Amino acid sequence: DYRCPISESIQLFTQLKKRNIDTEMIVYHGENHGFSRTGKLQNRLHRYEQVFIGLAKSFNKFLIYRKQLEIDSGG
Repeated sequence: DYRCPISESIQLFTQLKKRNIDTEMIVYHGENHGFSRTGKLQNRLHRYEQVFIGLAKSFNKFLIYRKQLEIDSGG
């Protein structure tokens, strides 16, 4: 995003990592804020794939947590 220096993205990424929050930073050079609609097709497809993978990981963690709650409560 041309309105947001990459240094600010790096700062956010670094703080998330310091807090042990599972995160990944992917930089699409030459793309702007609206690249999810107007960017290079290859980059858009990669972004959608990464979003899907992230959601799948989060949902899997939720299912494991929910199962542990059931075990802990005897149900």
